[in-house]
This record gives sequence, structure tokens and C-alpha cells, in this order.
Amino acid sequence: NVLGRGPSGGSVTIEDALGGRYLQSPDRLSISWKDFTPAGCPELCGGQTCYYDPTCADVPPRNGGVGCNAAGVGQMCRMCGTGGLLDDCPTTPPGDPELGGLLYEVCVGTTQGGCQLRPLEPMGTALSQLIPDAQMRCGATYYAMVRATNCAGMQRTVSSTSIGVKVCCEPPSEGVVKVSDATGTAATYLSSSTTSYATISWVGLGDTCAGMRDFVAYVIHQTGGSELVVWQSATLSGESSSVRIEAADLAALPDGSMIARVVGTNIAELSSVSEISFAIDNSAPSMSGITIRRPGSVVVAPG
Repeated sequence: NVLGRGPSGGSVTIEDALGGRYLQSPDRLSISWKDFTPAGCPELCGGQTCYYDPTCADVPPRNGGVGCNAAGVGQMCRMCGTGGLLDDCPTTPPGDPELGGLLYEVCVGTTQGGCQLRPLEPMGTALSQLIPDAQMRCGATYYAMVRATNCAGMQRTVSSTSIGVKVCCEPPSEGVVKVSDATGTAATYLSSSTTSYATISWVGLGDTCAGMRDFVAYVIHQTGGSELVVWQSATLSGESSSVRIEAADLAALPDGSMIARVVGTNIAELSSVSEISFAIDNSAPSMSGITIRRPGSVVVAPG
């Protein structure tokens, strides 16, 4: 009979990994796998052994199948018997694992191919597993491994990507925000009449687990116990550390108490906020009155 071959192919994915690499929760772990093939697992065929090779689907049941060379017999996909006697075989993959499907086991570890966190667990013919209480550790990297077994007991083991997924549970660290005038001098008061532009800068707002994805800066007007966003930057790259408020935007800001607020978001989509207060006074100087004195006269204050 044609020699059996072990399962082939296969890929394993840890779902919900942001950017393909990071998880927010240390508890929820979802794993899926696909593209494993029985690759020659036997089933009964007219009293003899038939081998179905799913890589040669949609071809005639005998001869043909470009690129398929099951057991080195030649360009043939579905074969029964010996000595060149090739009878028709099923043209669809058998569904029963005992006749040609695959049974799966899954484990999770801190090294590729390892099972340190959770040992191999039988999954039957399922193609996914949700672990709601994975109890992973923040800051650690994990890998999933799947072992496929065909009806002949032949196995194939495939792990998730070599970089694994890192659990990043904490938001970025808070930093220090500074508002500066056009000379670079820190300012608690700004006016478009005294500076051509202003800069909002920040230090320390960062993340060592996943790295920063982006920053957004805001100017918020505080009035009557409420907050109103009066200026907002574009979304800035995770390497940014400052943004400029141009002259026209600075002149358009209302007078009053302000907050310069910076929101930093890491690749795991967790955010932190840092801010500082300052004031805007774009009003033109006003004249309250004119006093004219004659030489030698005395000015008496009202009241």
C-alpha cells in the first residue's frame, strides 16, 4: 500500500494581539489555528487502503494533481492498492478523525514551543480555543503551540510567531508638560502680541512595554467650571516630543485660563494624560482715563 505521511502545513495565531504583538489583558487569551492537512492519512477504500491528499483537491480522482507526489509514486493524488492498481477514492476530505481528519492539542508557554503556562490540552477537531483565565504576567511574552495528530498517529507541531505576544497591562507613564514662547522660555502667560508662536513640549510620557503609538496635544479653555477644547494638534508619531501652535492659531485663542494637555497612547492602545496650566491674554490694552496736571498742582485720589 501507499505509505502514509504525517500532517503538513498549519499556522497558529494568538487573536486580539494589537499590532500582532501586544495584549492588554493578562487573563483573556484567544488562540486559533488553520491550514493543517492530513497529508496521506489512510481510510478504507474497496477493502484496501486509500490515501487522500487535500493539497490536490479538485482534480480527477486518479492521475494528475500538478506538484503532488504522494509517497513518491508519481503525479497521483488519490490512490488505492499496490503495484500500480489505482482505484477511485473519495474526492472530499473525510470528516471523521478516525478516517482521515485531524485531532488537535494546544498549550501555552513563555518560550516558542514551550508549555510552561498551560500544558497540552486536547481540543478534538476544534480550530480555536478561548482561555478566559489565562493568568498571564504583565510584561511577559507568551507563545501558543498546536499539535495535530492524524488517524495513523502521525503528528505535526506548529508554534505561533517567533516574536510571541507581550502582555502590556499598564498605561504609559505620566510625564511633564511645558508651554514655551518663541524664544523657548517657559511661559505661564502667553499673548500673540508678545510671541509669534508657542510650543507645547513633554518629557517622561512614555512606555517601556509596547512603546508609544502616538500623541495628541490639546489646549483647553477653563470657564465656568467647564472645559472646552479650543485647539488640537494632529495625531503625532510616538517619537514626537513637542508641537507648535502657530501665530494665527495663537491669536485665535480666547482669553482666560488654559490647560495644555497631552494624551499619549501606546501600541497596546492604553493611554495616559499629562498637563499644565497657563493663561492667554490676546486683548489689546485699553485706556481707563487721562489725567492732566499743571505744574505745581496736586492730584487728590478719589474718595
